This record gives sequence, structure tokens and C-alpha cells, in this order.
Amino acid sequence: MKYSAVKLKPQQNKMNLNNLKSFFISAINSNLPVALWHSSTDKKSFALTSFNGVSKETIDFENLQGFVFSKFESPDKTFFISDDIIMDESGSYKISKDVNSNDLDTFLKNIDKIKNKNSQKLDWFNNRDKDFKDYSKEEYVSLVKESIEFIKTGEAKKVVTSRTKIIDLKSDFDPLQLFEKLINKYPYAFISLISIPEVGTWIGATPEILMKIEENKLTTMALAGTQIYKGQPTEEVEWGLKEKEEQLTVSEYIEEKFLNLNISNFTKSIPETVIAGNVLHIQTLFNYQSENINKFATGFIKEFSPTPAVCGYPKEKAMTFLMENELHKRNFYSGFLGTVNLSNKSELFVNLRCMQIKNNKAIMYIGGGLTADSIPEKEWYETELKSQTLLSVINESI
Repeated sequence: MKYSAVKLKPQQNKMNLNNLKSFFISAINSNLPVALWHSSTDKKSFALTSFNGVSKETIDFENLQGFVFSKFESPDKTFFISDDIIMDESGSYKISKDVNSNDLDTFLKNIDKIKNKNSQKLDWFNNRDKDFKDYSKEEYVSLVKESIEFIKTGEAKKVVTSRTKIIDLKSDFDPLQLFEKLINKYPYAFISLISIPEVGTWIGATPEILMKIEENKLTTMALAGTQIYKGQPTEEVEWGLKEKEEQLTVSEYIEEKFLNLNISNFTKSIPETVIAGNVLHIQTLFNYQSENINKFATGFIKEFSPTPAVCGYPKEKAMTFLMENELHKRNFYSGFLGTVNLSNKSELFVNLRCMQIKNNKAIMYIGGGLTADSIPEKEWYETELKSQTLLSVINESI
């Protein structure tokens, strides 16, 4: 079966990120949480910080305004950075009415002092964990085999396993430079660089929308199935039974969540083949419109995340299996991140194709969906392929 095609053509970024780089460095030097992101919707980059630090909040689209960063294991409590000051790439900024004027003046003066300085030697925020797992091929293949056997018991229809890959970073590695280069290479992804005291520093380029809200309309997607992109026209792409079943499971899950909340008047697109960096996926978009969309979204996300695309199905069974059998903590990998009620919209994304920066190393997180028909060796290869989203940019330029 073939799917209608969506081909995303790379566009070169012509922006100047010096203002946002200075903003980011100033926040780090002031021991403040900071988020830097590029919105493919606005085709612009932004940075945000809070002078009151980071808080842990239950996601609430009716009352929160700022940037959220949520772990896979605990989506009910998200790390929240309020929008005390938010700046775009032009240097224009907006401030919250509650901001202390002295805090603001000090921060803005620091930005002016920092401009055009090198950021490579910064002490980036690290978390307190000291040990990180680096999976061997044998260990991941063994995990996949265990997962397939679990699926064959009938307790789960799908399980999404993940692994870590530790890479050495060069002495001149600069996360801000990597952020800019990721925008150039993946202009349709959500590019993020987040640094929070005692939580850590994460960078990523995710293709997967969890939820967008604008003008009383909620949009979400089922994105699953993976194969290498070889430059062929997407209308010629053929998908195997395993990938089609994997994507159908995610689509059915989304429909189930709408119906559980007594919503039947949602719409969905036909499945499409989409390009995400060096790989292809199958995508179906879902839309729902309501005058009380923020109230609905607050209830919906509690039911919705994590989705079968990053966990498995049924969710509770798959989650329990993963927590007991994966050899690492996922932390923020396959959780969600993004903006809430900024510029009259909310944009949340699943945190995929991401890595955590730890001094002179980075911990990359990658995974893949499994069904009873999965082939363990092929699944290892798929994770290696997905790791190239970040590795190809790091190796070519940093």
C-alpha cells in the first residue's frame, strides 16, 4: 500500500541568532532555567527564562503560560518555566507584569556584555546522575527479543523500546552552534535547547507533534513506522505490514481517547508518507475544534501522553514492561516539551531525536516500535539510523 506524499524541502535559515545566544548565556551565568527553541510554524526562534526558577506543575492549558518540559515516566508533573521574559531573534522582548525591575535590568545588562562572546567554555547545567548506560548491540537486541516474546503472550499489541548511545564531544563543542545548524538541516522539526539547574541540558530536533492549539482548534498526529529515506519520490514509497500495523495502532489509540471524552466530531487526514531528516514515517493528522478547547486539552493530555508511538499499547501494560526491562531511565526522552499560551497558541512536541549534554559527553536517546513481526537485528539498525539525525550534524560541523 502506498500513501499520499508530503515532501519537505530543506530551506536555508538566514536568521541571526546572536541576540538569543546572548540571552541563553546570560541565563546560564545567572543560574536561571532557560529554553531556546525554533518554531517551524512561525519560522522564528525564541528564548525564555523565569527569574523565579523552574517549578513543577500539572499541565493546565487554562492557567499556565510559558515553556513546559515533561519526563516520560511522570507526564502528570511537568517542569515549567514561566515567561518572565521572552525574546525573539530580532532582540525584541516581552516581559511579565510581575517581573522585578532590578532583576530585569541586571539580566538585560548582562546580555549586552555577553554579545559576540564565545559560548564553548560555559559550565552548562548538568543533572546529578553520574552513571549512564551505553547499550551494546547485544544488549539492545536482547531487549527487543524479550519485548517480542512479551507481545506474543498477548498482553501487549505493541511495545516501543529505547536505548542510549554515549558519544564523546570535541573540546570545541558548542550547543548553541549545534542548535543553529539543526535549524538549517531540519527546518520543519521543532528544535530545542533547554538548560535547567540540577535537571540538565538537553538538545533535540523532533518531528512529532503531540498537540497544537490555535484559534480554538486542537491538532495532534499519529506518527509511526520508519524506513530509510533514499531520496526517492515519496509517492513511490512502499510500507510493510509491520509499519502499517504500528501506525494504525497509534491512530486507533488517538480515536479511542477522543471517544473516551465523548468527542466524536473530530476529523482525521488520510495517512501520508513524511520525511523527517534521513528517515520516512507514516503520518495521520487529527483535528478538533471547540470554544472550550483549553479546558478540553487539559483533560485530553492526561489521557493521551505517553502515546503508543513512544510507549506501546495497551499503554499501562507496555509502560510497566519498559520500566522493568529497559536498562536506563528515559528521563525527558519521549516525554513532551513546548510552549503553552504564548502568542495565543500552544505547541507541544514529543521529545524525540534528542540528547543530554554532560560535560565532554552526550547521552543520545533513540528507540523504535515493535510488533510480533519485528526482527531484532533490523531494530538495532533502525536506532542507529535515527541517531544520525543529530550525529550527522555534530560530525560534519562541530
